[in-house]
Amino acid sequence: ALKGLKWLSCTMYIFTPHSVANLAEHGAKVVKIEMPRMGDAMRHTSPFNECYLYPLHDTRPMTGTGLGFTNANPNKYFLTMDYHIPEMVEIFYGLVKKSDGLTELYRPGTLDKWKMSYRYLSEINPRFIYVWGGGFGYGPKIFGGSYDILGQAHAGLASVTGMHEYMGGHATKQTNWVIDWQSGNLITCSILAAIHHRRKTGLGTMIEFSQLQVPTRMLGHSLPMYGKFGIVRQRWGNWDTQLCAHGIILCGKSDFPDADNPQDKFCARYVMVSAFQDEDFKELCTITGMKDLYEKYKSHNQRCEGEAQVEIYTALEKWAADKSRSEVAKTLQDAGILAEPVRNDREVYESPHFRERGTVRWLDDPLFGDMLVVPVDDSIVYVQPVYLASDDNSALPEFRRVVVVFGDRIEWDDTLDGAFAQVFGEPVGDEEPEPDTGLPELAGTIEELLSQASETFDQANEALRLGDLAEYQRLIDEAERLIQRALEQVEP
Repeated sequence: ALKGLKWLSCTMYIFTPHSVANLAEHGAKVVKIEMPRMGDAMRHTSPFNECYLYPLHDTRPMTGTGLGFTNANPNKYFLTMDYHIPEMVEIFYGLVKKSDGLTELYRPGTLDKWKMSYRYLSEINPRFIYVWGGGFGYGPKIFGGSYDILGQAHAGLASVTGMHEYMGGHATKQTNWVIDWQSGNLITCSILAAIHHRRKTGLGTMIEFSQLQVPTRMLGHSLPMYGKFGIVRQRWGNWDTQLCAHGIILCGKSDFPDADNPQDKFCARYVMVSAFQDEDFKELCTITGMKDLYEKYKSHNQRCEGEAQVEIYTALEKWAADKSRSEVAKTLQDAGILAEPVRNDREVYESPHFRERGTVRWLDDPLFGDMLVVPVDDSIVYVQPVYLASDDNSALPEFRRVVVVFGDRIEWDDTLDGAFAQVFGEPVGDEEPEPDTGLPELAGTIEELLSQASETFDQANEALRLGDLAEYQRLIDEAERLIQRALEQVEP
């Protein structure tokens, strides 16, 4: 939809890069300009970068970019510039002449000091759209920096999140960076509005954006309610202030009691329940044996009172105390009541619904490749195929190397076998055959196992090329098992 749009991005972290990534994902050509040597600070986040910063010359292939960077920077071109070099500023001006706009997040006055702010760039390109994404924005605290957690605190969002203290709760930060992501979306909307304005007038404009303004909008009726009635909004946790029953309850049993992952073992116990219509609430009370509560709170207005909600949700959790999450959800769904388990990341990742929609999918990126992560005892082995991007847009990236990282050893080779041999310091073909383990498909020497893994990787890449994601994932899992089996035969 935005093919032909050219945008410059002098951004870091999440909310301003995300605003431009939205343009890139819709077809715009985005060039991200980063600091020399270090680049965007988000490149140095876990997992996989493990907070190593770039040295002056980076020859460590697995410590350059963490996955935290990829979320907010897809589909972009990357380069670095030192604005203190006059020749670089001239190159920057040349890019401005050819571009539609720019997004930046430097402290106020920084780019103006370098003669790279809107008042200078609009002289070069009158149609130029300039976005400054600040923390506090213009006002008394204009020079105050901001992070997502600061915004949630300063703007009051954290004050209405979490349960009351007498219920064991307290003011709570949203775990994910919700302000950053929402700020990025709103900046994108502003850019699209500026593009529409330019079509009508032929002129560019400057957009000033405050990250901290976003959570004030997310507070909904809180500020008008205080302004009109002097009422300070309370924390209401997993329940809805306007509807009841319409919240999340805790069940007594996990869906995965034997799982190793604590998120599965201990946290797969929550269910969203929605039965705020009178007939639905009556059915809910019948199923759960709470008929006395239906008689007590027949009207919706009665149910929304604070004392009523405490009583209703306490009774629901008492009913669910001997049941698993899936049992509660199925019982309610069979009765026609809206109910859904609260899923964790693994369940979302494996969900057929999200896979079929393409919300979750494997991508074979020419820069980042496709990484396989293999746990080995208390350590991790990273296997990273390295591709060379083709200059021909119609050609596929060319496979060049395999990088293997184990502990403080980083090696690469033309083949997976060769890279493993270098990491573990001995030819893989010198090992004695593994005795019978009862797993014939995984039996063999280290050389044989790694050879099988290489063949399986090739099959997985072919499945990916054909768009068969299910087969691709199955083959990747099989390759992981083969590598794990080979590693078990290596002497510590």
